[in-house]
Amino acid sequence: MTPESQYVQRLVEERRFTEALYFGALMLARQRSPELHLLLGLACHAAIRPLADLQRMLRSYQPSDDPAASTLMIGANTLLVYEGFYHLIEALRQDRKIQIPESTRHVADEILLDLQWYMKQESHGFASNKRDSLKMTAVAGAVLLHRLTGHAGAPSFLLKTEVECADQMIEEELNGTGGDAVFYRSV
Repeated sequence: MTPESQYVQRLVEERRFTEALYFGALMLARQRSPELHLLLGLACHAAIRPLADLQRMLRSYQPSDDPAASTLMIGANTLLVYEGFYHLIEALRQDRKIQIPESTRHVADEILLDLQWYMKQESHGFASNKRDSLKMTAVAGAVLLHRLTGHAGAPSFLLKTEVECADQMIEEELNGTGGDAVFYRSV
């Protein structure tokens, strides 16, 4: 792992996701690496924390107790769900054996929990020019994150049919080139 990737990893471990997205994207523009894609995928998915907290509150659960965790301002139809999924896909395309570093797994587990709450939203439309719905992309992202942390099987909060659809989506994307992410168009 390069010193630049280590810096972005430290930002993710410290839950400084906005900075990880910014500096990671700058570094990715200079040189793509599976580690940077993996870390950017985590940071993109972590950005949904405020939406997950909203779903927790609507269902009488406590939001996260970290006041800094819910400060990103994003909308329910954020494209970061797509971007995060495709960063994870690109990391796997470049290195099929990549795993989330041990020191970052607890952050990935927290992101999985947030994805679970994010998927409880009522509205999950299609963003213009995207093939898959936000919910299906979030499901596929959760399946990928779960596997990249070294967990066996699929996240317990997903239905068998959701996992099957996610597996098919993941396989199609891994065997293709490019995808719906903005970063594919910017290179």
